[in-house]
Amino acid sequence: MKIFQASYGLDTDTGKSLLAKVLSLFQLFQVMEFSQEPFSYLTYPAKPDVGDDDNSARVINADAKKFTYAPTSGSGTQRAYSFEYWIDAAYLADLKIGAITNEGLRRQLQNEQLRLFVKLASDVLYDMMNGDGAAPHILGLKTFIKDTADETGQTSVFGFTQAQLFSSLVQVSMTLDLNNVVQLRKFDELLTRVLAEMAGSPTLVMNSLVFARMTQIAKVLNMYGTTLSDFGKPIDMYGNYKMVPVPLKYLPNTETDGENTDLNSIFVIDYDEATGVRYATNTGFAFQDFDVVSETPSGKTRADFVGNLKCEDIKQIRRLSRIKL
Repeated sequence: MKIFQASYGLDTDTGKSLLAKVLSLFQLFQVMEFSQEPFSYLTYPAKPDVGDDDNSARVINADAKKFTYAPTSGSGTQRAYSFEYWIDAAYLADLKIGAITNEGLRRQLQNEQLRLFVKLASDVLYDMMNGDGAAPHILGLKTFIKDTADETGQTSVFGFTQAQLFSSLVQVSMTLDLNNVVQLRKFDELLTRVLAEMAGSPTLVMNSLVFARMTQIAKVLNMYGTTLSDFGKPIDMYGNYKMVPVPLKYLPNTETDGENTDLNSIFVIDYDEATGVRYATNTGFAFQDFDVVSETPSGKTRADFVGNLKCEDIKQIRRLSRIKL
């Protein structure tokens, strides 16, 4: 489900305006998928493909290759992000003496609600990219699939082995120079291979610097297009695949290969509520507006997000690392 379907309290005029602002600032929330899950949730990771040694061919009348049911599971715990905003009675007293109007007070409060809601969403998005997974932070994509020399550098999570997680890492080690069309075609070939080996319809997630370069590459290679998100907003396309930028703050170009320190990653993600990459949540964004007593806002307003990364098929996410511009 989409973020507005998983959220509470955003169906009011104020709530709708808050969500609209977040969706315009952080486009990735338009394409992410969310699933309603309990606070502590289970994962049932897909096992690796059956190896070539376990061939299904058999001689007539011979026994079939036998497999024994042995389920594997993992788990996760959602993380909480919250803000509260109170009105002190001293400020409400200004209404009584006519120092401020109800409308003027509401306008000021709504501006502050927007400021805090955007910060909440910003904190959530930052950890979706960078969080170490330890409480109180969401498990970020860069931690889920680390840019490591071998599988021993990966950290098992959700029931996936280190080898499975390492299999989702593709170290590109290329410079995407618009003056080198041959190199751009090699990169396109690599990206095409990665996409062909994935299920579903993946989205390319990258920082704003890489996004700017990828739009130009798409135009050079006649791959550029646009489509509309489920929210009716335009999204850029690389061939048949969506390209979604996040601001540089959330995916800085500071990755390293031990020599360069200005490298980037593209995350290729198949978002799907049922089987793909999604965020387990029991609230989505939850918003509680001020109570209104005799036309006057009073008490407190509160914004929350509770959730965490969930993935059960490692084939539905890839990290293309060590990309230089």
